[in-house]
Amino acid sequence: MDRQLIIVLIALFISILSFIVSLYQKEILQDVSELIKIFPQLSTEEYSRVEKIDVIPENGALILYSGCYRLIGYIEDVQIRSISNALQKRRDWRPNTHDVTSDIFKEFNIKLIDVRIEEVRNNSYIARAFISQGNKIREIDIRPSDGIALALRLDAPIYIRNSLLVSSGEKYC
Repeated sequence: MDRQLIIVLIALFISILSFIVSLYQKEILQDVSELIKIFPQLSTEEYSRVEKIDVIPENGALILYSGCYRLIGYIEDVQIRSISNALQKRRDWRPNTHDVTSDIFKEFNIKLIDVRIEEVRNNSYIARAFISQGNKIREIDIRPSDGIALALRLDAPIYIRNSLLVSSGEKYC
């Protein structure tokens, strides 16, 4: 085959592929917009995504960073170890509860959409997790530390309500 013809065919193939990808991306964005109309709780408009997580095992501190704020909470040793393992992509020789739960999610095609830290109530942080399986979406109450440990294992985003960041967070930059 002529070299110029091959180049033209490759260019044509790339153009067609780019067009298909752009249609697919547009369809996904429309699907998400439609989904938020049906289930407005999925909107993350009032939230900031957690960008970094630190654990300090010595005092049980869990530090979440978002923008120029950090939110500090104190959790039990078991939770600290589980989150630390997830951050390092490591599993103990026997699976813990978060490992088992993430395995169940994967086995039954349950998607963790995200985890959201909502508020402080009675000196405790309150969080919600959004999960989906097929065309079903559920919102569940979850302890923030459990939600974070699970989200890290399942590569799901973690969000903090903006008003909580301002009221309970610490500005550091």
